Amino acid sequence: MSQTAKTRVLTGITTTGTPHLGNYIGAIKPAIEASQDPNVQSFYFWLTITP
Repeated sequence: MSQTAKTRVLTGITTTGTPHLGNYIGAIKPAIEASQDPNVQSFYFWLTITP
């Protein structure tokens, strides 16, 4: 019985204000696409800094 190893992805997003188009195209959209791939184990976290 052979098992194929899954690719593991760890990503974090830190915004410097309100999320914008650059955040979406560069980080959010690729993370969503990777999370839908059955051969990828995805781990995501959103970092926020509050005063």
